[in-house]
This record gives sequence, structure tokens and C-alpha cells, in this order.
Amino acid sequence: MALMNNNTNLHQYFWERFQNEKRFLGFKVTKVGNDLKKQPIGVDGQLVAAIGDQTRLGTYEQAVKISDYVAFSLTSPFIVDGLYLVCIDFDWKRSKNQICNTEALTFLMDLKEKGYEYEESVSGFGAHIWCLCKEDAIPKKKIYEDGTGIEVFSGFPGQRINVIFTNFEASGQLQQYYSNSILQSYAQPVTLQDVITPVISSGISPKEMQELLMYINADDRETWIHTGMIIKDEFGKQGFNIWNTWSQTSSKYNPSEMQYIWNSFKGGTGEKRRTVATLYKSAKDNGYIPARSSAEEDFGLDPFLDLADGVNPPKNLWIDRFIAPPDQLNAYSWLVEGFCIDAMTIFAGSPGVGKTSCLVPLACVVAGFQSHLSDVTTKYPRKIIYLTEDEQQVFRLCHGIIKNLTLPNGKKITKEQFYERFKVVRTLKSKPHTLSQLTEIVTQHSMTITTPIGEVVHQPLVVFDTASATFNLENENDNSEVSKYLSVIKERFLELNIPVWIVAHIAKSLKREELKNMSTRGASAFEGDANAIAYIVNEDGDPSRYIGLGKHRYEEEFNTIRMTSNVFEEPVVDGYGDLVTVGYRYSMLYKCSEEARVVNVEEAKERKKNEINDRIKLEIIELIKVNQNNNINTTKSIIKKEVKGKEITIMECLELMVENNQISQVDSGIKKNRQTTFWYFLI
Repeated sequence: MALMNNNTNLHQYFWERFQNEKRFLGFKVTKVGNDLKKQPIGVDGQLVAAIGDQTRLGTYEQAVKISDYVAFSLTSPFIVDGLYLVCIDFDWKRSKNQICNTEALTFLMDLKEKGYEYEESVSGFGAHIWCLCKEDAIPKKKIYEDGTGIEVFSGFPGQRINVIFTNFEASGQLQQYYSNSILQSYAQPVTLQDVITPVISSGISPKEMQELLMYINADDRETWIHTGMIIKDEFGKQGFNIWNTWSQTSSKYNPSEMQYIWNSFKGGTGEKRRTVATLYKSAKDNGYIPARSSAEEDFGLDPFLDLADGVNPPKNLWIDRFIAPPDQLNAYSWLVEGFCIDAMTIFAGSPGVGKTSCLVPLACVVAGFQSHLSDVTTKYPRKIIYLTEDEQQVFRLCHGIIKNLTLPNGKKITKEQFYERFKVVRTLKSKPHTLSQLTEIVTQHSMTITTPIGEVVHQPLVVFDTASATFNLENENDNSEVSKYLSVIKERFLELNIPVWIVAHIAKSLKREELKNMSTRGASAFEGDANAIAYIVNEDGDPSRYIGLGKHRYEEEFNTIRMTSNVFEEPVVDGYGDLVTVGYRYSMLYKCSEEARVVNVEEAKERKKNEINDRIKLEIIELIKVNQNNNINTTKSIIKKEVKGKEITIMECLELMVENNQISQVDSGIKKNRQTTFWYFLI
């Protein structure tokens, strides 16, 4: 809705007083699941890449023409009668049960009752309080343990920028705000001097600094100290909140020492003084992907790294990318011989198809646990790190392998031998930098293999089962979001020679498609960055499941694996001391081809059809027999009513039985709806 639809105090204040200020932009608001996605739109009608881009702002009249929602943009402090315009934003959307914290609610209602300019936020789970503040009264944000947040829009460094007008329950008047005791405990004075004469030397914004810090571990004290120095050099005392917030990500965080250590940081640029370039490099090493906004950056120049190298003009990063040809072709490094290489592979299947039931046995082959009856093999084993959202299902599958598997040498494996190579990890939704930390643990499980040419170190295979349970994606269809995770996998996992399998879903609409026509659900980046895509499928009537290669960047020796399963039961004692039965599955893997799969599916369909027909014929015979014994004439209508199955199939079986003289068809001489009624008898 547009702000001008109602004559409210917000209308009077922002429209009548500041209508010609170039402080406005539009916002596109769409609902994604239970959340709202807000995208800023410049007065030119185009989406704004950076929410602080002042070149895309305009007057209210310009902004209201391009969007139903209009925002006031505080890209810098806005002074009114010697005071600063501030919006205090209360948000309980992410709190427990979406209920506002009692302390925050008390503060909000106190401000509202005192007549401050008030409106509900667009989500319905928050509110805006507009006020005028003295310098030393501008508060900082506060996030409560239950998730309720108080954030501040002021135009000062480290605070938020764009406030979306809603006019929902708008009321009150704009007036001067005096520090409330609730905020005094964490409010820190913000001086105008920090804004007029900023100490920023690299051009990095507070938002960009916060993004960098997401990829840097605060546990190491030396890193922690130097990072604080860098932040203070960049932002002055306005950087304390950034440093303090990041410090809280460490288990070593001690709030009592923060201010003292911060005050001890002295500015300077000595030889050993670190710069933003240091943070930038560390963040990139941990998976950070910088936003490219200039043509120079688009062509590979990295200003922060260039500063770190002391190169002027910057080094052309393309120079080292010209690659000399190899003396000979490199052989594939197979995980599964002839099928899957040592790289990143996506395994996709529809919900309920049995992705985990297929992937656990296949991963066991990579670990060297292959059946003496199977021709699916690996040359040299490696450990498995299996991340799962359902560890009990994985353990049941592992139990079946331990109990039933016989190795090619005729030996059995023990539970200890199995779990020495197969590590089960309960997965959690992770940001890219958290995911990259997994490599530190994975590399501790490498195996040294003795080969004819010497020793080779094998890093474990990491299985993400599933992507949706591991990648903390707000929108799985967003290529930029997905690419951040895939970049971490390529730059952190694959660079360390850690192969990765990612378990994903296919759209339900593609369940019956041929393999060549299938695709993973969500962003196309999944398939674009993978070395191979494999699809897990099954067909009605065929008890087997198939893992078939889709698009891949190597020459395979066979393109499909067939998996057959048996289900066993085992008595166990439950948590109440009762004896119960638990089922587990044991599967066998065999080489196959797409052509053979199609043949198997058709044969399975034919078998199922024959089984159904045989069952229907038996039911027809039994029905006629019972009716003859009771002197009842059996008609088509009786058969259709009593025999289970599709009507067309029942009629086809009936005609076939008459042709084969299994039953006789007699004209009753009765006409019903101008059609002859037949009676059926056993011969």
C-alpha cells in the first residue's frame, strides 16, 4: 500500500516536511514460506544491489510511483532542529512463539503511551517508534536470549538504514527521545565527529565488516586482538559494537574485559600493523565470497589482497592462471570403480524413494566394505564422514551390513572395524563459514594407502544427507545462496582432496521421467557446479532401486547401479524393558546399464500385471463356485461388484477366461438396457 492513502502523522511528517528530500526508495515485499522477503527498489524501478546506495534514492513522489511500499533511507544521519531522526525497531518475529519479550514490550508500550510516533511493522511481528535524539541518547541494538530484538535506524555506522513505512495502526507525534533506563545499560554515545571525519581507510562499510567476521573464528586470542585493532582503526569507537558482537561468537567471551581491551588499542600503521586486507584474506580462506560491484573487481582484481601484498598497481591475477599441458593424460581417481570419481557428486531422488537406503551401502563400498557377491567395487578404501538428519536410520542400515556382509576374502567384519572407517555425524543447518570448519575435523580422518608406486593419502568421503538439512538456505531456488555453499565445497573441501556427495531432491513432477530429463529441485547451481549428477529411482512393480548417472564430466565404464534389498527383523529390549521387534534392511549392489534398467522395469511391470490378472481370475472362479453351490447365477455386474481391481482389467480377464474355456458364458435371454445379460458357469 502507498503511504499517501491515509492522512496520518507519518503522512504529515514525512510527506509535508520532507517530500522533496532524496531520502526515499521503494520496497518489493513478498511472502516466502512464513517469512517476508524485502527487496529495495531504486527510483529508477530497478532492484538495488546495495541498500546503502544513495544514487538510487529519490523524493517520496518518485518512490511511491514504483512500489506499494516506500522506505525512508538513513544512509547518513538526518538532522532536524539540531536533533537526529531515529527509528527504534522492535522485532519479535524470531522470538519463541513469536511473542515479544516482556522487557522489550514494556519499553515499547511506555514509548507508545508517551505519544511517540508509532506504527506496526509490515511483518505484523514488530513495531517502529520514530523520535528525535540527542547525540548521546542514540541507542544501540539489543538482542534478547529469546530472540526478541531492538534495532536502531539512525544513519550512524553500524546501524540499520532503510525503514519501510506501513501506516499500520499509525499514531502519536514526533518528539524528542530521552534515554530510557532499559536502554541505558547498553546505549553508547555516538559522536557526530565520527561521521564528519571518519577514520575509514579501506572504504569497507560496517555491513561488509560484519559479513567478513562471519567467516573468522574469534576463539584464537591473537586473531581476536588484531581484529579488534583493525576494526577500531577503520571505524573508531563506533566499531566497538561490531567487535563486541563478533566476540560473543567465541566460548571464551568475557564481557568484563571488552571495554578495557578496546581502550588499550591505539591507532597506527606500523610495519606489523594488520589491515582489513588480513581479515579479507582470512575470510576468503574460510569460504567468504565478496560482492563484486566494480568493473575492476569483475575482472579479478582484489583491492584488499593487493593492499596486503603492497603491490601498486595491483597484480593481474590472471597471469598465474595459464596452465602448462601435462606430459600425459591423468587417470581418473575412482571412488566407485568405473562409476563415480573423486570429486563432487549430487545424488538426487524424489521423497520416499530410498535415497539414504541406497547411499549408505554405496558409501560402504567406498570404505572397502563390498560383498563377495557384488561387482561394484573400489580399488583403495577411504573413511566415510556421513552427515545425516536421521542417524537411527543410518545405524539400522549399518547394522544390516555388519551382520550380513561377507567380504571378497570370505571374512566377516566386526562392529569396531566398521565404525573405524564409517563415522556418523548428526547434521545441522550451517552457514558457509560453519560448513568450512568441518574440513578441520575431516582431515584428521585421512588414511595412508600403500600402492605399487608408494604411499597415497586418502581424505575421507563426506556425504551430506541431505542438502536441505545441512545448508542453511532461506531460498533453495536462489542461485547466489546455493553458490556460496558450493564455493566453500570447491575451495575448501575439493582443494584439500576431500570428495563430497550431496543428497538432494528432484521435483515430484519429474518422478516418472527418464534419467536424461531429470534435474535436481531448487537452484540450477547445484547441477552446474557438480562433477556428476546421479538419480535414484524405482518403478512400480520392480522391487529394485537404481542409481543412474545423469550429466557428468568424465567417461564412465557403466552408468547404472542396481540395488536389491532384504528386510530382516531382530528382537531388542526397548526403554521400558519390553521385548520388541525392530526391522533393518540389507542391500546388494550390482553393475547395470540404463538399457538394462529399462528392460528390468518393463519385465517387472509385466510380472506385476500377470500377478494381478492371476489373482483376479482366481477370485472370479471362487465367486462363480460359491454362487453355483447356492444356485445363484453369476453375472458381469456381480463380478464387477465382488472382485477387487480395475473394471477394465476384470473384464479383460473375464473375456480371456471364456476364450481359454476356463469358464462358460451362457445367454440368459434377458435384455437389460438393450444389452444381453450373460451368466457364467464353471466348466
